[in-house]
Amino acid sequence: MRASNERLTILSEAEQAALYEIPDFDDVQRSNYLNLTPEEQILMRSRDNLSTKVHCAIQIGYFKAKHRFFPFKWDEVQEDIDFIMQEYFPEQQFLPTPISKHQYYAQCTAITTHFGYQSWSKEFEPLLTAQAQQILRRDVSPQFIVIELLAFMQKKKILRPGYTTLQTIVSKVLNAERNRLEVILRESLTIDDKSALQKLLLEKEAQTLSGLADLKQDTKDFKARMISAEREKSISIKPLYQLAKSLLPTLNLSQQNIRYYASLVDYYDVYELRKKLKSEQTYLYLLCYLSLRYLQLNDNLIDAFFLSLKQFEAELKEKTKDAYTDYAVSKQIDSFVMRRFARLFINQELHDQLSFGDVRKKAFETIIPEEELRHKIPEENEEELKPIDFQWKLVDTLFHRCQLQLRPLMMAIDFSSTADESPWLKAITWLKELFGANKTINQYPVTANPEKTRQKRLEKYLFDANAKGEKKFHADRYEFWIYRQLKKRLKAGEFYLADSVQNRSL
Repeated sequence: MRASNERLTILSEAEQAALYEIPDFDDVQRSNYLNLTPEEQILMRSRDNLSTKVHCAIQIGYFKAKHRFFPFKWDEVQEDIDFIMQEYFPEQQFLPTPISKHQYYAQCTAITTHFGYQSWSKEFEPLLTAQAQQILRRDVSPQFIVIELLAFMQKKKILRPGYTTLQTIVSKVLNAERNRLEVILRESLTIDDKSALQKLLLEKEAQTLSGLADLKQDTKDFKARMISAEREKSISIKPLYQLAKSLLPTLNLSQQNIRYYASLVDYYDVYELRKKLKSEQTYLYLLCYLSLRYLQLNDNLIDAFFLSLKQFEAELKEKTKDAYTDYAVSKQIDSFVMRRFARLFINQELHDQLSFGDVRKKAFETIIPEEELRHKIPEENEEELKPIDFQWKLVDTLFHRCQLQLRPLMMAIDFSSTADESPWLKAITWLKELFGANKTINQYPVTANPEKTRQKRLEKYLFDANAKGEKKFHADRYEFWIYRQLKKRLKAGEFYLADSVQNRSL
């Protein structure tokens, strides 16, 4: 929809034809609309002669189809004439005579009265204008306004006006709405705001795409390069999103109208946005677009976070399984060796007079070398390992690669919680603060993070103790633990993104 001080194009040619051109019935439609009720037949037969009767019957059918009257020439409606003659005047021959203006308008008045309608007059313009003003609060698209106005007139049983009149009414309210928005934007946007919006339309240095064209490109996958690009887009437009978020409520726009104005950023090219439209129009379209695009980018970042973490967890699970299997096999071998050792003590061929040293020597020579045995003997109070032990050890060696993607995503997304004083949200905020200051987790004492995130069952995996007995972080393990909790709580709805479509609070 292009700006204009004149009438706007509110309907396509096909839509205009559907509403304002003479009906072109097929056989089914002809049978439906030209089959007259007894009351309609009385109205038809009240006309003076056969030509006016046939004309009236056709106008009744056309009115039922389009709630409008159509001047026509006899040769334009031959099939409809044939149907009427066969249905109602089978014994007569039709010799058409001209219909006078008086006869035409008399028929229109009679048909209008019969169906309880009112003919259009300028007295209805204020009513339709007020209705159009209410409609555009829901949806400013011209086609929607027209459809709703037509439904309103049908409900009120008012014959619709000519296309030009309808066009004038819709254009008037749309131009008034455009002027209202332009005034608010002109008064609300600062020079810096306008400059920031205009920069989106300029080509970036050493690139052929404008910032807007780059922003409009959708990610094709969640590979590292694409994820990084999405994150940079989100960070770059966040100030403008905050501007849109604070300004759009003052414009009193419905969500549908925000979507409509945002869609015009795709309808117009960058040159038209920069040069051909009024500045305030361009600012409006950009602000609406940014308000939606930022939400989409946030959802993309969350999807990328979930996918990256899922892939790492799958790799971790597989390698944990392999490591524990190797450990279990090793334990079976060790058990077999120990059973061979035990047999020495019940071997009847060995005399009791043999010294223990001789027995040991025989064991080291025939079963396992002494040095190898020393490595297999557990430390005092050493517990048998479980799969979870291997999992956390593998985090130490594997997590760094995944961390390169997860940490920047976590830093770029603003999380919220449905729970008051959520310790997990506090932990994320703490991580953001220290990573933002280029510090590491293990530079801080364990007490620096919320106590409720330090579950006792995992303490031996997440923390170490120094020589003084003070607990210290296993940095990578704790970060991974927090990310898993973040994912879990997002999936459960405890965490959400205020600026999101798919991940906002219910």
